[in-house]
Amino acid sequence: MRVAAFVSDLHTGSAVAPWPRSDEATGADELPRLGKGPRFTIARYLTDCWYHMVEEYIPSIVESVGGKLDLLAVVGDCIDGKQRKSQSTGLVTADMGDQARASSALLQPLAKQFKRIIRVHGTAYHDGFEDELGRLDRDCGVARVRQMFDLHLSDTCKINLAHHPMGGGAMYKGTVLDRELLWVKRRAAEGKLDMPDVLVRSHLHEYAQLEQEDMQMFITPCWQMPNAWAVKTGWAKWQPTLGILMAFEDIDTPEPLRHATGWRFHHHTYPIPRVPVQTVRLQDL
Repeated sequence: MRVAAFVSDLHTGSAVAPWPRSDEATGADELPRLGKGPRFTIARYLTDCWYHMVEEYIPSIVESVGGKLDLLAVVGDCIDGKQRKSQSTGLVTADMGDQARASSALLQPLAKQFKRIIRVHGTAYHDGFEDELGRLDRDCGVARVRQMFDLHLSDTCKINLAHHPMGGGAMYKGTVLDRELLWVKRRAAEGKLDMPDVLVRSHLHEYAQLEQEDMQMFITPCWQMPNAWAVKTGWAKWQPTLGILMAFEDIDTPEPLRHATGWRFHHHTYPIPRVPVQTVRLQDL
């Protein structure tokens, strides 16, 4: 059974994202450490979730298939960047070199469990305009880096993979997915692009899935809780899904019941921490 995984939006460097444990093998022992105070409580929780995924969840799949998994796709926004709009507040460090080394330290033990690794460019505001992530690619054995891939897991499962879904506001999440599927189908009918079986996107920080008769679309989970900007612009909206999107080749299900792509997609997630909002009683003021 072949297995692929899609992980995205680590935003390493953010004070509300995972940060690597000290480890000489990954170079994390040379990085700044998270403080022990309440400012990094969320980061410590996300770090624990990350290492559970890397050290327990993924190895359980490796054991079940009897060897390394086939593909890891890192789908953008590996680091949080300098956060110029917020004057570099809300960060563990504003040094993008340290952020890239920290993201590499998080990804290395995950990448070692896969045969092939590819990476998708994320948002330049976060990942940078220069080659900040070049060291990450070398450390993790990334074979190819592109803005978009047409990824053929098999003859029946062709995935168009990119970080950003189509832009444009909408109240309903399903509208965002349906709109992009509509445009892809139109342009494919015009012969301007190849028709994929699946679209995989990231960036929105909340898992979503939409299936139509001839195509599926997924928005991957993320690894960052809302920062101050997200709380300001949409506290209720920016409540993320934490985790990873997996794709399993379906070789056990009888053919009449098997999905047309021949693959099963599954999102493995972790509970988000409840961030308390201070309660103030009138009589106490």
